Formats: sequence, C-alpha cells, structure tokens
Amino acid sequence: MLLILTISIIIYVIAGVMIYHNMYNYDKFSQIKLITIGFIVTLIVTVIICFISTSGMVANSKHISVARNTAILIFAPINAIISLPYIYNSLNKYKDKRIDKARVKKESCDIFNNFDFYIHIGSRIY
Repeated sequence: MLLILTISIIIYVIAGVMIYHNMYNYDKFSQIKLITIGFIVTLIVTVIICFISTSGMVANSKHISVARNTAILIFAPINAIISLPYIYNSLNKYKDKRIDKARVKKESCDIFNNFDFYIHIGSRIY
C-alpha cells in the first residue's frame, strides 16, 4: 500500500505542475487555491464512482475496502491529470477572451461526461 501511496503522490505532483503551467493568467495564490479545489473535487468524484462501482459486490468486506482504497489512490490523481489541465486551460482562454463562457461550460461538461462514462464501465467490470 505504501508503493501505491507513493505513486499517487508522484502523479499528484505531476498533475500540479501541469496545471500550474496551464494557469499563467492567475496569481500564485489563485493558482494554489484552484489546484487544491480541483484536486478535492476530483477526489470526491472518484470516491463516489468507486463506491457506486463496488456497492453490489459480495465478498469479504476487508478485501473490498482494500481494493476500493487502492482504486481511489490510483484513479483520483489520474483523473486529475486528465481533466484539470484541460479545464484550467479553458479558463485561461476565457480570461484572455479567446472563448466565451458557453464554450467553457461545454468543455467542462465534456470532462464530466467522461466521468459518467467511467461510472458505467466501472459498474460493469465489478
């Protein structure tokens, strides 16, 4: 489990660096605040997806708990590295007035539709 936690932290650091470089229009405090909020939201969404995916499993509860925690530790930073740079890049384009607010909403909704796709795939795997 220590190895999984170490890999998770490394992926979060990589995601943080990628997001930080995509947020060039924001001051450092706003960047840190938005990165933290993004990580928390991504973690919450991943936890919800994992609980939905494992809700109907019948097995030893200890094994399910370990599997669920491992999935959360791995997939939360991967979801962050996939979704957050894209969303914050859209916010930068909006701040530069290169795209409008409707386009930012559409791009953000596209990312959350991918999370919905994960729910359907995850529920069929288990």
